[in-house]
Amino acid sequence: MPPYYSAVQSFTREDTLHFTMSDPAVLHAVLGQIAINLGMFAGGKSSSDSTYHLSQAITLLNKRISNCNHNDISNATIFAVGSLANLQITTGCLNSLKIHLDGLEALVKRRGGIHALVDHPLILKFTCWVDNMCSITLGSKPRFELVTATPYQEPLYPDFYSTTALRYKTKLSNLTNMEDLSQKTIEAYYLLRYLVDEKDKLYWIPPPPGTRITKEDFQLGTDQLMRRLTNIVQYEVPDSSKPNALIYGLFGNAALTHSVVFVCKPSRVGSPVQLSVERIRASLEVINIPAFQIAYPEMMLWIIMVGGLASITTVHQDFFIKILADACLAVGINNPTEELPVFLADFLWSVFYINPAAKGFWGDVAAVQAQATGGERSSSE
Repeated sequence: MPPYYSAVQSFTREDTLHFTMSDPAVLHAVLGQIAINLGMFAGGKSSSDSTYHLSQAITLLNKRISNCNHNDISNATIFAVGSLANLQITTGCLNSLKIHLDGLEALVKRRGGIHALVDHPLILKFTCWVDNMCSITLGSKPRFELVTATPYQEPLYPDFYSTTALRYKTKLSNLTNMEDLSQKTIEAYYLLRYLVDEKDKLYWIPPPPGTRITKEDFQLGTDQLMRRLTNIVQYEVPDSSKPNALIYGLFGNAALTHSVVFVCKPSRVGSPVQLSVERIRASLEVINIPAFQIAYPEMMLWIIMVGGLASITTVHQDFFIKILADACLAVGINNPTEELPVFLADFLWSVFYINPAAKGFWGDVAAVQAQATGGERSSSE
């Protein structure tokens, strides 16, 4: 099965090796990330290696930055500081993350602003990607304008998107009395569904008729989508619209989770995926799920399912298994792996939702349903 395109895949091994082997600060930052990842695989233990490499990278960067002028801010220096910020996303140390993000912002400003990086596509893409990840992790506005070396063109969406989108736009606007946010949400839904549909074409060999999206256009679309979704989840909802307006944050966080899965693993401690899963759970625990399901049947099932798939191997997995099993039964779905693709087809479905890595998850959902209905199906099926 071909892998999904991802922003990370745009940073080729050769590009990364160039900075790593030519700049000692980048080398220590990368080795520090590797040491942290190995520690996580060993049970989440911190290591003296990661501490050493992190301190060496910071020492080298501090000396370099204090002794240079505006014209001497190199691409490698920006890459190294961005790598340190990304490293702190992994550790979940938000104070250190803010420090490195402040440093990245200051360096880019000294370089002439984010537009000054247009002639250096790798650094531009990496800086914007780190900014997106930090914004999601911290729950704060992005530091940089989203600038791309190639102008972004909104896709021409298929006509069959409009029926579902129009129905949900009307529902969202009527039930929350927030027409502007309803419009922003539907625009994000359009782009998300387009990218998912394009990505699913990679599953089929040979691919179905039609022009396959380019890797560059997919990345541009993903960057745009993540910015739109960040604006949705950080939108200040007036008290008069709560709790109905929680649907926007639920959809935004689920869609962000879906998007970030393109670029990092959900089991990473402190990763944007884990944080989005926690935020989805927090909202589900305070709303009336049956009432929201009546109002938004397909959207709610999709939100719960995405949260569940992203929660695999985390402490939240059992929560989502139970909620998804109950939500499926509430709409008459007794065999999720067979019936959910049909139920969600007009809203949003990907062939990758049911894959070998999620077999245990879907088996557990079936087992919970069997227990609830007194059936004999089990997770061993």
